[in-house]
Amino acid sequence: MKFFLPRTWLILLLCTSACSDKFAGYNYDADRFAISARYSGRITNMFTGDAVPLAAVALGTQAALSDENGYYVLNYILSEDDRQGARVPFSVTAENYFPRNEVVSVFPRDDVVRDIQLEYAAPIIRELSLYVMQFCQVLVLDYQGVGNIRQVLGHFSYVNDQNEVMSEITLPLTFRGVFGENIAGYQVYVPRISGDDALSPSFRIEVEDFDGFRDSESHFNDPRNPDPALFDPDL
Repeated sequence: MKFFLPRTWLILLLCTSACSDKFAGYNYDADRFAISARYSGRITNMFTGDAVPLAAVALGTQAALSDENGYYVLNYILSEDDRQGARVPFSVTAENYFPRNEVVSVFPRDDVVRDIQLEYAAPIIRELSLYVMQFCQVLVLDYQGVGNIRQVLGHFSYVNDQNEVMSEITLPLTFRGVFGENIAGYQVYVPRISGDDALSPSFRIEVEDFDGFRDSESHFNDPRNPDPALFDPDL
């Protein structure tokens, strides 16, 4: 003999089954929160304390970027292995900075504040001059020391009476001395005339260090406000 439950009883049983976790105190939102961890903090320049914007903060395969003030927030979703205390690669990278790499253990419901200081790696052109339109002088800062600067190159051009570029020349600048902590001075003599053409007051400097980092800057020597000497050209 077959028995059939009235429709109202069937509905009541289904509702009771679906809601039993709720009445037992189970919290679906809490479970979702339990499989995530929050990392936050600020990325700054080790030497100046300035914010480092657009730094990539990566935890495993998940990443976030720092904002214009250096702040980042990374809500990391844990895997099953992570929930057992697996160690995860943690890295911070930014243009012209040495990367920061670590390995950390991440657990559910972690709320970690990590402020990171990155070491600036690239050389910095501090000042440049085309003194009396003959001596190109440059001051270069490298936090790794003046001995880390591999080369300094100057790119110059010669123009005709209509200010049209007729020829270009690249010259290496030579080391002239130390002019402050981690600051080196470089200089090259640039001929004022090439054939019938005159040296342009516009030029560009490129610097590269032994770590492969670079800096470049263009400059215009305004005849109405000529460049001063950065140091004695006869040094």
